[in-house]
Order: sequence, then C-alpha cells, then structure tokens
Amino acid sequence: MSLKQIFTLLWNNKAVLILTPLLVAALVYLLTASMSKQYESSAVVFTEPKSNRGETTGGVERIDFYTSNNLFDNLMLLMKSRETLNEASLKLLALHLSIDQPAPNLLSEKSFMELQEHISPALKQAIGVSGDPVQTYLNLVAFHHSYPDSVVDYLLREHPHYGYEDILDNLFAARRSTSDMMEVKLKSDDPAVCYHSLKYILESFMNRYGQLKEQENINSIQYFEEQLRLSQNRLAASEVQLKEFISSNQILNYYEQGKYLDVAQLEQDQDEERALRLAAGTKANLDQLEDVFGSFEERQKAMRVIDSLQRMLTAKRLELEGLSAARQTPTAALDRTAEEINGLQIQINQTTQDLIATSTSIQGIPRKNILDEWLRLNLQYQEQIEAIAVMKNRKEQLDQKITEFAPLGAELARLEREVKVNENQYLSLLHGLNQARLRQYDLETTPSQTLIDEPLFPKKPLPSKRRILIAGGVLGSGFMVLSALILITLLDSTIKSAQRATSLTNLSVAGAWPNTAKSSEAGISPLLHKRLIKQFYNQIMVFLNLGGPQKKVLFYSIAHGEGKSFLIKKLAEELLLQGSPVTIIHPKGSPEDINSDNCQYLGYHEDELNHLRWQQLLEQAQGEIVLLEHPNIQFSNIYFDLMNQADLNVLVMDAGKSWSSSDQAYLGNVKKGITTPHVIWLNKMAEEDLEDINGIIPNKRGELRLLVKRMLS
Repeated sequence: MSLKQIFTLLWNNKAVLILTPLLVAALVYLLTASMSKQYESSAVVFTEPKSNRGETTGGVERIDFYTSNNLFDNLMLLMKSRETLNEASLKLLALHLSIDQPAPNLLSEKSFMELQEHISPALKQAIGVSGDPVQTYLNLVAFHHSYPDSVVDYLLREHPHYGYEDILDNLFAARRSTSDMMEVKLKSDDPAVCYHSLKYILESFMNRYGQLKEQENINSIQYFEEQLRLSQNRLAASEVQLKEFISSNQILNYYEQGKYLDVAQLEQDQDEERALRLAAGTKANLDQLEDVFGSFEERQKAMRVIDSLQRMLTAKRLELEGLSAARQTPTAALDRTAEEINGLQIQINQTTQDLIATSTSIQGIPRKNILDEWLRLNLQYQEQIEAIAVMKNRKEQLDQKITEFAPLGAELARLEREVKVNENQYLSLLHGLNQARLRQYDLETTPSQTLIDEPLFPKKPLPSKRRILIAGGVLGSGFMVLSALILITLLDSTIKSAQRATSLTNLSVAGAWPNTAKSSEAGISPLLHKRLIKQFYNQIMVFLNLGGPQKKVLFYSIAHGEGKSFLIKKLAEELLLQGSPVTIIHPKGSPEDINSDNCQYLGYHEDELNHLRWQQLLEQAQGEIVLLEHPNIQFSNIYFDLMNQADLNVLVMDAGKSWSSSDQAYLGNVKKGITTPHVIWLNKMAEEDLEDINGIIPNKRGELRLLVKRMLS
C-alpha cells in the first residue's frame, strides 16, 4: 500500500480509529478504579559463587563465564522453588497467627480481617501461640503435615499473601551486572506483608542453600573416605604381591643384577675364546713333539748303516793294504779298491750328516729335553681342556640364569606400575578428602551468602500503573484497529480501482462514476459528474469518429445491478447537450426519464430476443448515436454479431464487486467472440479511487488536508 492509500484509509475510518481507543481507555479506567496500591521491598545478597574461595582450601577456584551464569541460575531457581516459598509463607502465616490484633508493622487491619475469614477461632487457638511465632510455626508445620488438605493448604495455594503462585508472580530476583550480588524484590498490597515475606524468603533461601552445600560436602567426605579405604587396601595388596615376587625370585636390584649377568656373560665368552686359542697352540706343540719321537727309529737305522759301512771300509782298507803289500797286485785292482774305499767314505759321511740332523728338533730343543717338554705340554693341554669344559658348563648355567631372569623384568615392572598407580590414586583421594574437610571447615566458619542490604519496610506505595494501563489500552486498541483495517484492505478482493480493473481484464478503462449512494457533499457532486461524463465522452469519441454515419455503442455487464441503464442515461444526456440525436435500445420496463425530441427509446422483451429482433430494432433506430443495452450475459445469450456491428463495446463493472474466476470466464468468452473495440466503464467507485482517473475531486478541504494530499500525491 502507498502512503496515500494508508492516509485515505485512516481518514475514511477516523471515527473508528478515534472512538475505539477512547472506549477502551474508558473501560480500563473503570476496571482499574478499584486497583489496590502496591508496595515493594528489596534486598541485596552477596552470593559468592564465583569469588576467590581458596584461602582455606589451598588454592583459588576459578570459574568461567558460563559456569558462573549457571550457578546464578541455580540460585534464582532455588529462591523461587516451591519448598522455599512455602516455608517462607508458613513462617509469615505463623507470625500472623501469633498476633491477637492487627499491627501496622506486622499486618494491616484489612489483611487481618480477611485472614480471620479463613482461619477459625478454634484452629487459631490450637495452632497459634500468642507472642511466640517460632512455636506457632512448629505447630503450623505439624498441623500441615498431619492434615495436608486443610485450610492451610488452601492458603498456600490460593491466598494472595501466602499462595505460591501469587508470591512467585510478585517476586523478582536478578544478578547485578557481572558481580556476585543478587538483587531480590517483592511486591504486595500490604507493606508489612511485603517486608516480612521478603525477610522470610531470604532466610529460607539462605538456610536451604547452606544445607544443600553442607549435605553436598558431607556426601563428598563420605565418598572420599570410602574410596580412600578401598584404595589403601588395593595399595597394600599390590605391595604384598610385589614383595612376595621379589622374595621368591631373590631380586635385590633387578637392573643391577641384569647388568651383572650381562657383563658376566661377556667375560665368560672372552675367557672361553682365550682358552680355546691356548689349547689350540698347546695341541700344535704336542703334535710337533710327537713328530720328533717318530725320527728315533730312523736314527737307529742310520747308525746301523754307518756301522756296517765302517766295517766294510775297514775291510777294504785292509784289503788295500794287503794288495799294496803284494807287489804282484795289478794297479787296476788297487785303483778299484781305492775307489770303493772312497765311495764307502762318502756314504759314511752322508749318513753321519743325516744322523747329526736328527739329533736336534726343528725348534732347536735338544733331543734329551724333548720328553720333558712333551710331558709338560701334555699336562698343560689336559688342564686347558678341563678348563674349557668348566667354562662351557658355567656358560650353560649363566645362559639358564639369564633365560630365567629376563622374563622377571616385565612382571616386576607391571607390579611396580600397579603399586605406583594405586599409590597415586591413594594420594589423590587423600588430597580430595583433605580438600573436602577444608571445605567443610570453610562452610562452618564462613556463611555462603551475606545480606548486603537488608529488606526495608516500605513507607510509600509504588507509583500507580493506571495511567500506563490506560495509555497501553489506547495504543494497543488503536494499533489493533489500524492493523485490522489494513488487513481488511489487503484482503479486499473487490475491483475498486482502474488499475486493478485493467490488470484483471486486460481492457482499458474509458471512464468511471462515483458511488452516489455514499458520495459526500452532494452540493459539489454535479461538478464531479460533469468532469466524469466529459472524460468518458472524450474517450469513446476516439472510436466513434472512425465509424459510419450512425454510431453504435453497446453496453453490457456480466451480472445484474451493475448500473448499465443509469450510465446510458448519463451518456445520453451528454450527447443531447452536444446536439447529437440519440436512440436508446433497452429492455422494456426500464425508466425512460429523458424527455427530448432528439431522444428515441426502443424497448425489447428479453424472452423474444434473437438476431432478427436486433436487426429490426437497429432498422427502427433514428438517432445519430445508438446506445444498446445488452442483457446480462449470465442470464442470456451473447449476441456476437450485434457486438461486432457496434463501433464500441462498453463493459460496465461495479467497482465494489468482487471479481471471481467465473466473471473472468464470462469475459474471456466475450473477448474471443468480438473484434471491435472494447473498453470498461467503472461504476460505483469510491471518491478516493476516482482521483487516479479524473484528478483531485473538487471537494471543500482544509489547508492541512490539502497540504497532506499534495505531499502524498
């Protein structure tokens, strides 16, 4: 909607917009005439949910933003809980039952008399103890527990001073900024009730919060004590298991013992390797000496050969001497004997050299010492063999020891780790228990909440909200009326304006006519009518000037009562003023109000209409311009031949009518059957919608309205 449309809507409905809020204001004024005065008392509580509280627990507890908000939410919910408020209500009721007459600082006279209507004298005498609200409270609690459906329960549910819902509606609790302060306010129609109710609510709240904290800490201490006992048993059991494992496996220091076994194995391997090398050397020397023992037989054989050769040499020498003595011996015999002697001498020398060579070993040991050396080396070799056997046996024992000792490390580490875990768990639980006990001491010595500002007895009532309620009623009702008007306008499906008519039909609007039944300032309406008929006349003459000597304008509408006859009459009057003879063809029974010689009326019965009848009527027409009124197409045939003979077809539409899909179907059928020009004449339009077609309506307006209209146009 445009600003102009909104302003027009407001102006047209100004009576509703003004009267409705005034009526609502009057109604609110009457309803609030008996509204009681309200008193308010407030207090500030220091809650300490997030401040440093580590002075006695060995550290500072730090709380983040979300945890702090959550703690404050818990505090406020605890304050507004049913148990807290009911306990405060019982204390307040006990205070009121302990007095015999009203007192301004305890209960007003009106509230006192109202309470007497609920509490019978017998009940008050049975419960109340005059001047002793504490004993009265104890009696009241016992009575309420014994008789849960008594009048006390009714008061705790329904009474404005003691009822849970009523107190909750008037109780306000909120955190002050980001501090640890919580502000609590309570409203009531009795100043004494307001003061004492808030006092008892804070007392019950602080007591319940302290009890919750103490119970929570007691539960923590019990939990830590039980878990500490179990942890101590687990630690003792794991230590005993570790001790038995160490004793059964004779472990003094596993890592030192393992290191010793590793070093011993390395030294054993080195000693065994060294012994094997010495034994191999000794064995080689023994083998060489035994080879020397094998050459003794050859020496004996050589000595026997030398002895034999010496005997043969002696015999040859004797033979040579004998031959030399005999002078008859031939020289050849002597030479042969001498040669034999020389050969024997050479053999003896060679054999002697061999014998000398076998008299000393390769190592240069004399033959006489070889036996002693062999005996010494043989004993040494046997000792070395026995030592190697001992070393191998020791190595097997050492390997067996390592094989048995190595897996003990994993089990020992597991047992030590188990002892360490149990010990850490024990120490952690012990620390938690100490912290819980310190917390208990802290709770016992330091209050969990502190009243910074005590509740004050209200001396003056709160400012009345009567004016606010009246203003709210006026604004709310005005807004609701305005919203309803705008909603009705937006949901309005009527044709209303020329733009909407064109968008619905795709036909141009040639003219419009106001709703004369609602037109204001009838003295000026003739000027408006003149402008509107002139406008329509000028629009249709564009089409009529293109036709023959006799111009035909056909008017039709979809439904009955859209104003065809009325508009035809207005157009005929204008045509007559222009000096054009007019023939009006309309249904019989229609009024014939124009008395002029230049105006001809031709009537027809709708039941007798056909193409032939139309032609007869047209032949009888004598006017220069023929105005034909077609029957409503919802109840008659559509004469397309007649429409196509007309120079212009005019669809008369009621602007206040809703345009439906059936209307669209009727119009679509007409548009399919005709080829001649086709326009709309809107009837019964609102004056504000006429301005979009014909300009500003010539009505008498004030300067302010004219200024606003110029600004919105």
